[in-house]
Amino acid sequence: MAFDIYVGPVSRYVSRDWKNTGQRIAEEQGFKYVMITPRQGGLLSRLFKPKPKPDDIYARWRAEVRAGLASVGFEGPEWDDSAGQDYVTDRPGWEGHVAFVAQLAYARNPEMTPPTKALTMPELAEDPAFEAELEIDGSPVITIMSSKFFLPGDFAKEFTVTDFAGQPVSAASITVLKQAVQLVCSHCGFDSETLERAALEQVDDDVSFEDATRYGAAIYAQLVREAVTRKLPLILDY
Repeated sequence: MAFDIYVGPVSRYVSRDWKNTGQRIAEEQGFKYVMITPRQGGLLSRLFKPKPKPDDIYARWRAEVRAGLASVGFEGPEWDDSAGQDYVTDRPGWEGHVAFVAQLAYARNPEMTPPTKALTMPELAEDPAFEAELEIDGSPVITIMSSKFFLPGDFAKEFTVTDFAGQPVSAASITVLKQAVQLVCSHCGFDSETLERAALEQVDDDVSFEDATRYGAAIYAQLVREAVTRKLPLILDY
């Protein structure tokens, strides 16, 4: 299952009027791209269950977000979500994402010794620094792992909203990700401005923990900058 990050209007995301990295590469190389999501359901349900219109899904989601932001004392959402706007997307992959999250946990627990090899998702669940963050209320590590939507604005708490597959997920402030990028860069000695301009090749699970972190942090740095500058949501797509 692929892991992409999308920054752009949500209305365009819902209507699938965008192409992820895999789709673009497939088109360039003349291959057919088949997208399989984890919640597509069985064949009968796909054939006979009425499919909601993108506009209906978006309107419901927007109302839920307004209620969620109000519950954490924040007015909004106020970003421009017109579908005519452009979007940006990139693929940290699970290796880059897991390394970024794990390195954030080690930055918050510097007395612990990080691994030398990139972690898999099951290994992250048993990592001592990550486990330590599970005990901390409001940990940004857990917020990033549990959230799908990162919205414009600086609000302290995450809240629950239904995603476009009808599943409850968390939404958080883009500020959480921005601060996480800054902390990881500081902890690892990375220059965030250099990472924002870096064009790195996607890593696999055989690379070092540091190289996987550098790749994941670069993708996050670039897309967080886009989200903050353009005042648009950042969505984790998997």
